[in-house]
Order: sequence, then structure tokens, then C-alpha cells
Amino acid sequence: MLPLRRWGSIAIAAVAAAAVGVVGTLAAVRPWEEDAPAVVVASASASLGPVSGGPGGVTGRAVVVQAAAGPRLEVTAAGLPSPEGYYEVWVFDGTSRMVSVGTLGPDASASLPLPATMDLGTFRVVDISAERYDGEQTHSQDSVLRGTLSS
Repeated sequence: MLPLRRWGSIAIAAVAAAAVGVVGTLAAVRPWEEDAPAVVVASASASLGPVSGGPGGVTGRAVVVQAAAGPRLEVTAAGLPSPEGYYEVWVFDGTSRMVSVGTLGPDASASLPLPATMDLGTFRVVDISAERYDGEQTHSQDSVLRGTLSS
């Protein structure tokens, strides 16, 4: 029969070996990562240009990408003046129906999820507006960039 101290050493070694096995398996399998690639295909894009009456020298680009988690609108802008509030990104039908899809980050770019049910055949215009922190959730009517998505 083995002494009690020897059993303790064997038990500690067995637990350590099991822990190394679990950590090694998790490192190899990485169950917390998605299997599918993040971006599959760009399905539509738009060059964004300054809106009449808005600031000059501003440009931008919007690209719809089909991602594993659903469609996203990738937006970048350049030359935007520092806002008194923030810049909001909208898609609209070109006449009256507008849907906010998010805000530009401090680097004037954003990757914004689009509702999977959004009809981009109808909502083809991308608009970036200057918004104030006023609690209003409607468009400020102060557009600075705009463009139409095309395939």
C-alpha cells in the first residue's frame, strides 16, 4: 500500500494533467469564435458626396456587406467638420421614408448592422446628417453627405 503522502502527489499530478488537457483542447477548438468568415461579399456600394448647402470638401463611401450575422453597412467619411453633436447614418427611399442605422464613430467610420428584412431596392439612398444631443430621434434636416447604393 502506498503512503498517504504519495497518494496526494499522484492526485495533484492527475488534476494538473487534466487541467492541461482541458486548456489545450479549448485553445485548439476555440468554441467562442464563429466558424463562418465575418465578411462574405460586398453586395452594393455608394460614393457619398457633399449635399448642397452643406460643408465643402467632404467625401465618403458606403458598402453593404453580407456578414455571417447578417447584412452590415460599412461607412467611412473624410473632411467632416467637428460636429456640435454627432453624425448619424440613415438609409431612405429618396423621398420621405428614412431609417436610422447608427452613428459614425470619432474616426468618421462605422460598421452598422442592417435589419435583415430591409429592402435595399427601396432604401437605396445613404445619408449622413449632423445631429445635436437634443433628444429628438428624427432627422435634423442637416444632411452633409449623400449617395445612392448600386450593385
